[in-house]
Amino acid sequence: MFKRSGKRIDFDQEFPGMPIITGGGTDILRQPIRLMPHVHEGYELTFLADGEVIWEIKNCQQLRLVGGSGAIIQPGVEHRGQGNVITPGTLFWIVFNPNIKDAEKNTVFSPDILREMDSIFSSCGNIAVDCASLTDEFRRLRRLLEAVDPDNIPASTTAALRALLCLIIANSCTFFQQTAERKVSKTETASEKFIKEHLSEKISIGDLAKHFKLSPSVFSERFLRECGMTPGDFISRVKCRAATELLKNKRKSVTDIAFDLGFSSSQYFASVFKKYHGVSPSQWRTYSINPETSASFSSSE
Repeated sequence: MFKRSGKRIDFDQEFPGMPIITGGGTDILRQPIRLMPHVHEGYELTFLADGEVIWEIKNCQQLRLVGGSGAIIQPGVEHRGQGNVITPGTLFWIVFNPNIKDAEKNTVFSPDILREMDSIFSSCGNIAVDCASLTDEFRRLRRLLEAVDPDNIPASTTAALRALLCLIIANSCTFFQQTAERKVSKTETASEKFIKEHLSEKISIGDLAKHFKLSPSVFSERFLRECGMTPGDFISRVKCRAATELLKNKRKSVTDIAFDLGFSSSQYFASVFKKYHGVSPSQWRTYSINPETSASFSSSE
């Protein structure tokens, strides 16, 4: 099976002819979509090229992905997008099972290598790591999938696809073998703590810089270098993440939540929230409370 719908492309093991690959795909999300609790029989490798996605694991663990990070979720472990949704970003996923019958078919892996890889991945648990160096491989995968005619695939294209999938899995194994979770800089950790302690206030870059005893320009340069985003962007992201939780309380109006988060008006709050989540706060509230009402958000509001 190979299916292309808008920016989403997904496939099962019959498409690359590799029993080890039980599913895979990629999606460029411009707005949030629903992702209810689900499980896979194999390991699920997810990679985010840009944006932010938070996986919620059944045991209340959360895996936060930002651009250049990946996660491995163990077979049979129930997981979902935070609040049953995935927020905008460029996402890739590959589900693979080293223990499946004929797993080595059309791969470069021997049975011994597959057993070793299975041991490494299983020992990692559910974990997110920094694997930005895989970005080019995943983007190559997308370009290859975009160019594929599923009814007429040249042998050379099939070979390239199989080689690329093997390369991604092998290189991912190296990253996850280290079992080093994505290192969040002390600057990011301390900044998030400060923002959460002053959620109801209008926080400026100058406020954060003062907290670190730095000038705004020096702090901004340091923050961008260490965290990969501007301080202003980070402030908005933290506040909007807090908003997704507050919106679950139906007794609080969107306007009240806007003021609780230090926004000057509900209109400004809505515009910032939509920038990061692709929909208005009221749409997010409706969907997070009643996810069965729609397969995806509408961005018309």
